[in-house]
Amino acid sequence: EAHAFASRMISRSRKAMRHAAALKQLLNQFSVEDLRTLSPEARTKLFALIRIHARAFEQETSNLKEELRPIFLAGSGDAGGQGGDLEVSDDAGLRRAIERLFALGAENDRAISSAFAVSAGNASSTLKTSQFWELLRSAEKLATRIQNAR
Repeated sequence: EAHAFASRMISRSRKAMRHAAALKQLLNQFSVEDLRTLSPEARTKLFALIRIHARAFEQETSNLKEELRPIFLAGSGDAGGQGGDLEVSDDAGLRRAIERLFALGAENDRAISSAFAVSAGNASSTLKTSQFWELLRSAEKLATRIQNAR
């Protein structure tokens, strides 16, 4: 059961990272000027793809958090997360938010992979830190902000 749980957590984390990478790749295909001059139809399609990947990232991160919480955060409150502090009101803000989401996701993925690939003892110490939970929650909040970008 422990091996299956560890595999599931690593898989969820990797899925989240694939969506973060897709977001980054989508936006990196366009310069700020390209984004500004997209036709309304093309912009609508691009932002639909962005919302799909941001929502999938958020869902994987939320599921990961919910499965880890009873084991590694039992009896403690959930960290608030700082993902909502980036302004995503324009294309440049969206680009910064996606870069930050990718960085948060990568940091969380490293922590989860390290914790579950090495040993259960390491998982216990790594995943019980407030820093890990803060980063996980920040990533989740930031994905929500990206979903609401226009």
